[in-house]
Amino acid sequence: MQQNILEKLASLPPEKRKLLELMLQEEQIDLNETVILPHSQDRSVFPLSFAQERLWFLNQLEPNNPAYNIPLAVRIDGRLQLPVLKQTIAEIVRRHALLRTVFATEADKPVQIIVPEIEIPFSIADMRGLPDTAVQQRIAQESQRIFNLAEGPLFHVTLIQRGDEEHVIILTMHHIISDGWSMGILMREIGLLYSAFLAGRPSPLPDLPIQYADFALWQRQWLQGEALETQLAYWKEQLTNCPPLLELPTDRPRPPIQTNRGARVNFALSPAVTQALHDLSREKGATLFMTLLAAFQTLLYRYTGQTDICVGTPIANRSRSDLEDLVGFFVNTLVLRADFSGAEPFSQLLEQVRETTINAFANQDFPFEMLVETLNVSRNLSHTPLFQVMFSLGNTPMTSLTLPGLTLTPLETDTRAATFDLTLAMNESPDGLQGSVEYNTDLFDPATMERLIGHFQTLLAGIAADPDTAVTRLPLLTETEWQQIQAWNDTAVTLPENHCVHHLIAQKAAETPEAVALIHDAEQWSYRQLNQRANQLAHYLQQQGVGPDKPVGVALSRSPEMIVALLGILKAGGAYLPLDPDYPPERLVFMIEDAQPCLILTDSQVVESSLSQVVESSGSQVVLMSNSQIVELPNYHTIQLSDYQTTRPPDYQTDLDSLAYVIYTSGSTGRPKGVMIPHRGLLNHNLAVIDLFGLTAADRVWQFATINFDTAVEEIFPTLIAGATLVLRGAEIPPVSDLNQIIADQQLTILDLPTAYWHAWAHDLAHSSAALPDCLRLVVVGGDKVETEGLRLWQKAVRDTAVTWLNTYGPTETTVIATAYRANGRIAAT
Repeated sequence: MQQNILEKLASLPPEKRKLLELMLQEEQIDLNETVILPHSQDRSVFPLSFAQERLWFLNQLEPNNPAYNIPLAVRIDGRLQLPVLKQTIAEIVRRHALLRTVFATEADKPVQIIVPEIEIPFSIADMRGLPDTAVQQRIAQESQRIFNLAEGPLFHVTLIQRGDEEHVIILTMHHIISDGWSMGILMREIGLLYSAFLAGRPSPLPDLPIQYADFALWQRQWLQGEALETQLAYWKEQLTNCPPLLELPTDRPRPPIQTNRGARVNFALSPAVTQALHDLSREKGATLFMTLLAAFQTLLYRYTGQTDICVGTPIANRSRSDLEDLVGFFVNTLVLRADFSGAEPFSQLLEQVRETTINAFANQDFPFEMLVETLNVSRNLSHTPLFQVMFSLGNTPMTSLTLPGLTLTPLETDTRAATFDLTLAMNESPDGLQGSVEYNTDLFDPATMERLIGHFQTLLAGIAADPDTAVTRLPLLTETEWQQIQAWNDTAVTLPENHCVHHLIAQKAAETPEAVALIHDAEQWSYRQLNQRANQLAHYLQQQGVGPDKPVGVALSRSPEMIVALLGILKAGGAYLPLDPDYPPERLVFMIEDAQPCLILTDSQVVESSLSQVVESSGSQVVLMSNSQIVELPNYHTIQLSDYQTTRPPDYQTDLDSLAYVIYTSGSTGRPKGVMIPHRGLLNHNLAVIDLFGLTAADRVWQFATINFDTAVEEIFPTLIAGATLVLRGAEIPPVSDLNQIIADQQLTILDLPTAYWHAWAHDLAHSSAALPDCLRLVVVGGDKVETEGLRLWQKAVRDTAVTWLNTYGPTETTVIATAYRANGRIAAT
């Protein structure tokens, strides 16, 4: 028996032969075959195979879903004899009973019924003179054809006439009666039968000894007892605690119910890389399938960070010789699992994948559909069970076929459907490995798939060059991406020599002294007033010992004095330390003890808060800033800037490398951390923001954020450097329903909003008839992740306006932000 099997191996494709040889070497394949017997001629009703049963069930859930169609398009060059072609198709339908089968329900169970005769629809379309794109559209249209499983037929033929000697034939079948292997059978039989009928000869093909219905009966009978239990035991052990979902980074949230809308992107590997992968496979005693699978699983590991990766792979399920010439749905699906917890070299991973693949193929007869049911896998309508990503390797792509007077060339077909989140299909060709990625368009954008393909090509080249590299260190980025990263990191700029933020603001005050710098309620401050008051405070602070790198606490209510305090501290050479009076006392105690401010600036509105008790116990000097006469409070030194007549700039020349401010992180991941930002970083950020926002003196910017968050940095200082007007919001955050009126009343041109507040505003705008005021030109959102749904609502609300939207993000350590994303009209990164 084994000798017979080995003789059969010689006729198999190289990849399949190599895999079966490995299985024989491992002694993990049962060489005993049971016989599939033909059914009685008077029987026409049969059970479904397990694979058919699953497709039938999916069709009941969504009967008009063309995702499970299989189209085959072939260009025919030469003088075609239409009657002979129709005779050929009719003979193929007669030979293969499954092409004459419909699917009904009897006793609440699906059955397949073989119809003695059935007329296959044969459409003819005259498309002479039309462009190739029209033909491609027709092929795509045919792939979306809706079949009725209960009524049939489930096979349709369309012939497109392109010229007297050029046609395109499209064969479209429902997957329940066909698979990829079957399409190759159709091509071969069309060639043999057409040639014979054209010459007036009878069919050269012998009648098939069994039909697909016989296989379905045999499968139901064979998969029981010891054969069933042995394979089931393997899969139970292999898939125990299998992760329910592979969390690929998607462009959009996964919909609650999985869709099948898809697209495809093709690519190729060079002959050199292809040969290197072949050589590596031989060296490691593996097949090319194993090497490519291990590489693909590595890519998925690197993309997701998940160490447990499950990938599905289709198998022809035609290991028996009596099934090789049958049209039918034989394909089964195996789940191949890889463990990346060790982060080992790729060569070791390949050994693991080799063993897993051999064992899986030795247990390949257990139907995937039965496996899902037996394992009692938790079902979720948003994704397929056990795996969401598929991989396949084909060794025998269909090639051109020459007939008497005709040449048949298969054409690429795109069903515009995706059964899984992602499917990588590889094929060998004389020019090297060819690949295609089929993806769900509700999850991924085309650019994302192009990027993934580039990463996979880079990864394969890296594996071929050094397979002993750890999987975590194998290269992914393409040359173009490296160049982009280098460009992004080329951030060197020439800053104004010996100039800091406060110098540039003073310069603007000298140029436009009467321009409005600040607005707070009914109060307006000119640039002259702001600069002079800041100079006065700087002189006072220097008298109190404030100097380079010495922090000064700022616990002031929202007012012009708050802006004066920030500028005055910078002019004095110190660094400001925001202290929010609303913080818990223990956080304030920690910040003051950690930063050791030389003094703390506050005002009468906050001295009654918990801050007063904290600072009194800390021993820090506290200064009460006031522009109006008040009664001095115990333990507080009160200053009125109007008492300081010196308005000239202080003598100290701040260095770009000295400290500008200290701001504490939230501590959400542990202990709060004081981040120290130098003047160089502050200045660089401010100049970049002026350019990014397009700030000019005509702008009016809403100062929304509290100074305890570094977002305030990009609101306050860039505005004043540009000579624009800073509009301070009130003490209370206004409801979003009032925001449009505030924008109009204050003639605001720029808003910089926290994400949660913006989300609420976007929702309010999208569900009301309110239009944005014409004065608004830019909305900046930052702090947290922006939800796609929020951006969709925003774009709906501002569709007919010229308002620009920016999402900015960055850790505090990078000086406020590190990245900016622009979306205007449609989502598009810039």
